Amino acid sequence: MKKKTIACIAYVVLAFGVCVVPTVAMPFVDTEQTSENRTLKKMPSFKKEDGTWNQDWGTEFESYFSDHFAFRQDMADVYDTVLGATLKTSAQADVIIGKDDWLYYTPTVQDYVNEAKITEVGAKHIGHVLEMMQDYAEENGAKFIFTSAPNKNSIYPEYMPARYICSEQSDTLTLIEQALSNTDVCYCPLRTILSEQKTTDVSLYHKWDTHWNNYGARIAFDALMDTAGLEHTDYTDVSYTIEQNWDGDLSQMLYPTSEKKDENVMYDYEPSYSYLGRFRSTDDLSIRTQNPTAQEQSLLMFRDSFGRALIPFLAEDFSSTTFLRADHYPMDTLEQTPSDVVILELVERNLPNLLGYAPQMPAPIVTIPEEPERVKTDTDATLQIEKNGNYLHLYGSYDADYANQDRIFVTISSENGAKQTYEAFPCYEYAQMEQDAPLDNGYSLYIPTETFDASVQTVQITVLFNQHYRNLGTAGQFQLGANQ
Repeated sequence: MKKKTIACIAYVVLAFGVCVVPTVAMPFVDTEQTSENRTLKKMPSFKKEDGTWNQDWGTEFESYFSDHFAFRQDMADVYDTVLGATLKTSAQADVIIGKDDWLYYTPTVQDYVNEAKITEVGAKHIGHVLEMMQDYAEENGAKFIFTSAPNKNSIYPEYMPARYICSEQSDTLTLIEQALSNTDVCYCPLRTILSEQKTTDVSLYHKWDTHWNNYGARIAFDALMDTAGLEHTDYTDVSYTIEQNWDGDLSQMLYPTSEKKDENVMYDYEPSYSYLGRFRSTDDLSIRTQNPTAQEQSLLMFRDSFGRALIPFLAEDFSSTTFLRADHYPMDTLEQTPSDVVILELVERNLPNLLGYAPQMPAPIVTIPEEPERVKTDTDATLQIEKNGNYLHLYGSYDADYANQDRIFVTISSENGAKQTYEAFPCYEYAQMEQDAPLDNGYSLYIPTETFDASVQTVQITVLFNQHYRNLGTAGQFQLGANQ
């Protein structure tokens, strides 16, 4: 009976401590950390902005307290650790705990199980988008190279949990590669190259991060330079060390209070390049470098987070570089910053963005060789217009029955009789059109505002469909106002 009483007292004391200590400690510990992808609640005010009493203060404080009680994140870390160690599952929706404690990013699962995020028609459109980008680069004297940084589970599937079963369907990248085989786009197949060079000696990707490490980035650098046909630094015989100095993004999501570091490969060489202008980190949206000791070649690279590890290698072998991060790739940068090589790198999981964001560049002026046949459509074409710097951004959709078109054209006619036809990107601006994902029946183009006069402009949509030009009707009208 005495033991039972002691146990009850101990339980009460423990429960009291769990409830009271986090409250008492709130003013003395950091309560702003969270592994959740959201903003924590702010301390509510007793009065509103208009000076009246805040009737919802009690409810708002309850929400604030639940977000900020002391040791909240530590308790969450303990929970995540126990859950991972016992059940091999993660409390964080974006993190997958794999075999041997490898971590994977949940948004890559659809690619891993071969559930394509686009259709074959969408893949064909992406191929044409890249063709148009390459044509523009070549017109401006640059060699164009497209590549996709593979998802980690594309290179290391062996550590993925067995519950994820791959289908026999084609994944997104495979569909795009098949579409590119019917074009002359200069493509660097990094998924194949990295898979072939994977060894058991040194990992190509971080164990607790979504990205490749410096060793994997070095192989990607070699492949890109070989594709460009350029001589480059050979790091094969350069010594390196493996150091635990990397903050893995997945481990930070899962255990934000942990100080445990991931491994990275550190090459032993002294860089010759330097950064131009303000530089804070390799996460900057715009980065420029110069290297007077490198070959006289300039580089413009559109990149994402996988480009961070590539920057030191590329900056070392180009006399000047410009690295940009943007959804709508500003291809017209070539007109202000002429470059010898243009690289577009995009991680595998985000490949559908090539269908959802049109590159920013002047739309090519074209001539339709025949009078297009006017066809009756079930759905009217749509038109949206936005002023974007010196451009007018025109985009919209057309009848989905004609989504499998080969090319799409926008003809703009003025009241004064002037008429001009442009080729549009087959891109569906889904973010601006409030859709969850891009569709196959979209168009998008940028036209310099100087092209237009003050009269009413009529926009007409034409597609090259089954080797015939089909007029899909008028998408809409617009007029440049004084405020535009």
